[in-house]
Amino acid sequence: MAARLIIGGVFLYSGFLKLTAPPEEFAAAIEAYRIIPPSMAIWAAHAVSWSELYLGMFLVAGFFTKLCSMALGSMLAVFIFALASTLLRNIKLLDCGCFGSGGGRTAPFAILEDIVLLLITALAFLYGHKLLAVDKWIHAGDAPKINDGSSLQEK
Repeated sequence: MAARLIIGGVFLYSGFLKLTAPPEEFAAAIEAYRIIPPSMAIWAAHAVSWSELYLGMFLVAGFFTKLCSMALGSMLAVFIFALASTLLRNIKLLDCGCFGSGGGRTAPFAILEDIVLLLITALAFLYGHKLLAVDKWIHAGDAPKINDGSSLQEK
């Protein structure tokens, strides 16, 4: 559960910070990587920010735990690849854009941080659905039944 809360919380916070700032700020950070065309940067900024927010929220709740942890693990792998590619191409990033603008993380530090988060995400995938998770509640059949009135007995 701790792994689920850590990873979900990090992505929930990251997505929230990006969504409360002008999207052009994160789009500029994406453009600095020189991986996608600049015309797609604003679209990518929106997609990444909303994905982080929703996946983080679902993971914290333990809803679709395995799917969310796989998606967030995949995002972390893409982030690691993108950061490593800037080092290999000798692109100097002022900021990785991980937590919106002004985070001040260097590429090597962000790679190390993302590797640690990826390992924690693996724990969330393996064990996150077991304790205080909506998934466990749903699969155990303990979810409350919604009474639509069709099963009411006449008195």
